[in-house]
Amino acid sequence: MCRTRPTERTGNRNPNRITEACIINIDKNLPIALQTQIVGAIEYGIMAGTYRHDVALPSVRALSKQLGVAQLTVSHAYQTLKSMGLIETIAGKGTYVVRNRQEMVHEDQVSQLHQRFQQLLQDAARLGLSESFFIGALNQMQAATAPPVALRMAMVGNSNRINRSYIASICDVLGNQQQVDTYTFREFAELAADKLASYQFWLTIPHCIPRLRQRIDPQTPVFAPYLIPAEDTRTRLAQLSADSSVLLVSRYQAFLPAMLEGVKTFAPHLGQIAIAALEDEGLTAALASHKTIIYSTGCHSHLQPLLPASSSVFEYRHTPEPRYLRKSCVPPGITIASTWLFKEIIMKISEMNWFQVQEYLARDDRVILSLGSTEQHAYLSLCTDHLLASRLAEQAGERLGIAVYPGLPFGMAPYFSQFPGTINLRPATYNALLEDLLSSLYQSGFRRIFLLNGHGGNSPVQVQIHNWLNQHDDARVQLHNWWAAPKVMGLVKSFSANASHASWMENFPWTRLAGVAMPQQEKPAIEVARLAQLPASAVKAYIGDGNYGGEYQRSDDDMQRIWQTGLEETCQLLERGWM
Repeated sequence: MCRTRPTERTGNRNPNRITEACIINIDKNLPIALQTQIVGAIEYGIMAGTYRHDVALPSVRALSKQLGVAQLTVSHAYQTLKSMGLIETIAGKGTYVVRNRQEMVHEDQVSQLHQRFQQLLQDAARLGLSESFFIGALNQMQAATAPPVALRMAMVGNSNRINRSYIASICDVLGNQQQVDTYTFREFAELAADKLASYQFWLTIPHCIPRLRQRIDPQTPVFAPYLIPAEDTRTRLAQLSADSSVLLVSRYQAFLPAMLEGVKTFAPHLGQIAIAALEDEGLTAALASHKTIIYSTGCHSHLQPLLPASSSVFEYRHTPEPRYLRKSCVPPGITIASTWLFKEIIMKISEMNWFQVQEYLARDDRVILSLGSTEQHAYLSLCTDHLLASRLAEQAGERLGIAVYPGLPFGMAPYFSQFPGTINLRPATYNALLEDLLSSLYQSGFRRIFLLNGHGGNSPVQVQIHNWLNQHDDARVQLHNWWAAPKVMGLVKSFSANASHASWMENFPWTRLAGVAMPQQEKPAIEVARLAQLPASAVKAYIGDGNYGGEYQRSDDDMQRIWQTGLEETCQLLERGWM
C-alpha cells in the first residue's frame, strides 16, 4: 500500500482553522483501477472529514512518483474530481480540496461564537457564577419571546432509510426534534423548481454538495456532516474472530478501498479480507465462499436474494460526526436545548470549579482517573506510562463528555528502583492512596469510576478495588489496562511478537524526547520469569538500557493505528462496559 501526505495551502486561509494532514492510500494488489482508487480515496476522505477544506494535494508529478503510478493516471483522477466539484487547481499555486464556501464562513462564525462564550464563562466564574446562571437566563429569554418559525429543511442522500437515521442522529446530538424531509438523489433531480425554492436549508453527504449546488439557489445553506463508522458497526467488527472468512461488498467500486481501510482499522486482527462490487460477475460465487458478509449502505436489497442462509451479514453503516454537529451544523432558526452550550466544554476537572462538578453529576455519574508511573523507559520519557494513560483519558473524556481527573503519575515499580529517576510506591502506600481516591470520588457523587491504567505494576491493585467495592455495593469500578486490552494487543502482535516494556510499542510522538536517537537494532526478548526472581540491582544489570525486547521505534502510521484502536476500545468500555 502506498501513502502520501499533502501539505497545507497558505495565503488567504482563516488562521483560526486547523487543516489536518491527510493520507492518500492505494493498493496495487486490489482488482480496481488505480485511477478509480485515487478518486475514491479523495472522495471518501472528504466524506469522512480526513480531507478538509483548503488542504493542498500533491502535484500530478509528485503524486505519480510517490504512488509509483503513471502521471496520466493521476491527471485523469484529478480531472474526474474537478468535474465533480471536489477539488480545484489555482494556477501557480496548486490543487486544493474544495469545501462548501458558505459552510466554511458559517463554521468560522460558530467557532468565533464559541470563543466568545468561553470568555463569558470565565468572566462569570470570576464573579462566582456557574453555568446555571446562563441556563436560567436562556430559559427566561425563551419563555418571554415567541417561538422561532421552524425552517423548511430537507436531506438528500443515497437512501431515504439512511437519511432518516442521519437525521435522527443529528437531532439526538443537538437536542432538537426538527422536521426534515428526505429525498434520494434521483428524487431530488426530479423536484420541481418551486419545491426546491420552498426549502430554506439542505443537508447532504460531504462529497455530494456540488450535486445539490447545481439545482438550488446559491444563497441557500447546504451543510454536510462528516461521516464516521457507526458505533454498532465498530462493535461488530471488533467482535469478529481472527479466523473469520470476510467478504466486503460495495455498491460502488470506488468505495471498496476506503471500506477495506476502515475495516482494517477497527478489526486489525482479521487476516485476508476479500472485496467485491455489486457489478462483479463473480459476486454470487464470492458470497457462497465466505461466512461473513459486510455490505455498504445501499446493497442489501440487491444482495438479499443471493445470500447463503448460513452467512453472517451486517451493514457497514456510517453516522454523522458528533463534534462537527455541535461545532458547525447549527443553522439559524433551529431552537437548540440550552444544555447544548455546555456539551463542548472539555470535561477536565482541572478546568472546573465545584459548582460545575455538581451540575455535571446531575446528568452523569461516570468519571475517568488515569493511573501511571514514573520509571525508567530506556530512551523514552520516565513518565511514559503517565503520559499515555492521561492522554488517552482526556481524549476519551472529550469524545464522550465524561469528567476526567488529573492522572496519578506514580505507581508500584520496585524492580526499577535502581534506575535514576524512578519513583516506587509500596503496595501498602498505593492501596491506601487508591482507597482514599475511590472514597473521595464516591463521596462527591460519582458511582461509575473508570481507572485507566498505563502501568502493569499497578495491576495487583484489583484486589484492593474488590475490597473497596464490598463496602460500596452501589458503585462500579473498571480497571482498564489499555495497552494489554484484546484489540490493542492483537494489533501490536500483528506488527511484531517481540514487543514489551520500553520498546517500540510505547514509542509514540508524545513519549519521545527531543534530540534522543533510538538504536536501530532489534533487542532480543528478555526472560520475564528470570526477571521476577531478581532484586532491583540485578534487574538493572540484566536488562541493560531498560528495553525488555523488540525494536525501539516503528512508523508513526503504525503507532497511530495502535492509538486509535486503544481509544476506540476505551470508549466502548466507558459506554457499555458497566455491569
